Amino acid sequence: MFLFGNTWWWVITILIFLDVFLIMLNGRSRGRWKNNIDAILALIWLSCLIISYFLFGWKISLTYLVGSFIIGAILSAIF
Repeated sequence: MFLFGNTWWWVITILIFLDVFLIMLNGRSRGRWKNNIDAILALIWLSCLIISYFLFGWKISLTYLVGSFIIGAILSAIF
């Protein structure tokens, strides 16, 4: 499967990266809306993983899952 030419691959990749970035950034915030924002971002992340499973298969979805944890670990060191 030729992924880099697929528009949906780019959309899901950017959404997952942006979502993990916002989750890590929201970890530093406080206030009464923090839990709501965390829940919404987690639902977006989970829905992107489910959509990638149906569009690209389990291997790419597993790569997104592991990659998002690696990106989260890198970003937590930066923040």
